[in-house]
Amino acid sequence: AYHFLNVTVPPELAPYLTVAPSGHNVDVAPMLFDFQSINVATVRDGFKGSYFLQVTVSSSLPDSLRGRLYELGLALLPEYFDFLPGFKEPPGGPSRDYQVAIPPAKIAIPYPAGKWGGKAYYTSGYSSQVLVTQRLSTYLVPTSAKLLTA
Repeated sequence: AYHFLNVTVPPELAPYLTVAPSGHNVDVAPMLFDFQSINVATVRDGFKGSYFLQVTVSSSLPDSLRGRLYELGLALLPEYFDFLPGFKEPPGGPSRDYQVAIPPAKIAIPYPAGKWGGKAYYTSGYSSQVLVTQRLSTYLVPTSAKLLTA
């Protein structure tokens, strides 16, 4: 837990990752109220902030887990809040049909060396039998073309 934030690491990475609060934001001035986007009537002590994590990858991480993008789950810990929409509602206050949620943090772990050294890749889905259609303006006349695939 990072103060009020719980970080979930994918099980295959858990033995190889260390996640801790980062000191990089220690001397950063706090963000002031943004009354245009915070509903002050409902969220009286609304505060926007940035929180940084220091993620350290062990050198013993197998190459089979490198070169990819991973998501670290983030969740607020309700016990650190007096009230939190969807978890702990104020007495007599409005009931909400949602829970406050934080999107996951994404980290990339690059390949260590070689042809792909220092690179990480993310594939959101695979395709097969792709049909490529190219449309050109009438004043352009291609003389040749090549389709390159990996």
